[in-house]
Amino acid sequence: MRFVKRHGLEQTIADTLGPGGIMRALRTIPHLWRICEDMTEVCPKATMLNYVNPMAMNTWAMYARYPHIKQVGLCHSVQGTAEELARDLNIDPTSLRYRCAGINHMAFYLELERKTADGTYVNLYPELLAAYDAGQAPKPNIHGNERCQNIVRYEMFKKLGYFVTESSEHFAEYTPWFIKPGREDLIARYKVPLDEYPKRCVEQLANWHKELEEYKNRRAYRHQTVPRVRQHHYERSVDRRAERDLRQCA
Repeated sequence: MRFVKRHGLEQTIADTLGPGGIMRALRTIPHLWRICEDMTEVCPKATMLNYVNPMAMNTWAMYARYPHIKQVGLCHSVQGTAEELARDLNIDPTSLRYRCAGINHMAFYLELERKTADGTYVNLYPELLAAYDAGQAPKPNIHGNERCQNIVRYEMFKKLGYFVTESSEHFAEYTPWFIKPGREDLIARYKVPLDEYPKRCVEQLANWHKELEEYKNRRAYRHQTVPRVRQHHYERSVDRRAERDLRQCA
């Protein structure tokens, strides 16, 4: 990201496309190939569940060299965004029903509904748009990251009529509309967090080192358990379906 910045190109996450995505793929693909090589030897019938970006380039590269390895490219942005939107409207995320279509990091909710008290479903888009126009949405970042305020996606929602699943910091670098040379006003207006990923990595490393020191302190953790948070990732559904298919075959 520092190299391309010297040539006038600004990025936010740089893990999907452009110079940042390509360089990340070149660094990552050799490691994935080694995993595929191990799978060929140890578990050739297993399925690779890949969450690593850049998703398209990584899965493409694995299929090109190891076409016999079953693999699925996954991302949690669909479920995560649905929960964010429910939070923006102060409703229970389990009441949502949606139909989503697209590609990795560029999918849209073709239908977004919530269940009412009488059991019927209503379109949530008018309510979501009204909340944004009234300044009631989006809510502050759930992770406390004040740099990422989710304005870009709501602006795209107003223009397109459908809400995109990937984060505002990602989406800002996927189009030519928000990051332009000499247009710092756009960066400020849409709260685009330039160089977000390096900043995030520094913070994550600091938090991991802090957690490591806390876990090393046995006295502090002698009577505590490590907190577990249930996530809504697709691999659980993939695993359940594979297990069901095996039972049916048996």
